[in-house]
Amino acid sequence: MEKTISLNSALGEFIYDKEYDQYSVDYNDGKQSFEISITVDGVESNDELITLLKKVETLVKRKYYESALLEMEEEMINLKNGAWLEDEEPEMTTDEFRKRITIKSITFYEDGSSEIFCDDDDIFWGHYILIGTNENGIFDDVSI
Repeated sequence: MEKTISLNSALGEFIYDKEYDQYSVDYNDGKQSFEISITVDGVESNDELITLLKKVETLVKRKYYESALLEMEEEMINLKNGAWLEDEEPEMTTDEFRKRITIKSITFYEDGSSEIFCDDDDIFWGHYILIGTNENGIFDDVSI
């Protein structure tokens, strides 16, 4: 499939990056800004690309990432409080965790699954939190 330079969508103009074989756009959902990328390594036709783009638009517009963030927080808070507390540091609360975690980028793959990269605001000493979702935008797993 020949790659075009840009794709217009309801999310903005996705620009093709040949080095990474993906389209990317800077997106603002009204509360935060982050990059959205669509990898097209296995996409073989323009029709497949358009179908994938429409799926991405639907998931992002319904803010699927908010439920993924909620799904992962108990596991990550337990990890923080169980293994990552420094001496004399109080246990992490849900409210504090929610205030500190921010989405940096979301990468979608050819099957519609995605990875949500979150800045941890030094909760885990600067590691990113990586949330995986399936092709329907449903939480799958989380890691740092």
